[in-house]
Amino acid sequence: MKLREITAPNGRPITIRLLPFPPEAQGVRGGTVDTGTGYFVAVDTNQSRRRQRRTVGHELHHIFAGHFDGDRDIAEIEDEADRAALWTFIRYALRLL
Repeated sequence: MKLREITAPNGRPITIRLLPFPPEAQGVRGGTVDTGTGYFVAVDTNQSRRRQRRTVGHELHHIFAGHFDGDRDIAEIEDEADRAALWTFIRYALRLL
């Protein structure tokens, strides 16, 4: 399922897809790829709806906080995105659904 596209602060589109992840991806709830012309966010539909919303917020935070543009420690940015996930989802929910 594709959700409506939104735009990152740098003007590039963000496409979010809800997809069932294979069993081999156990523990991976979502991910974001910087394609060079935009961002592609995939979220595992095998998770609960609540977990999917949190994952969308987590991945969007990476984009809006500029995590793809720096060289910060991965553990640090993952922790930051986890803390901001729900707030970020709520802030952008009306643009997504």
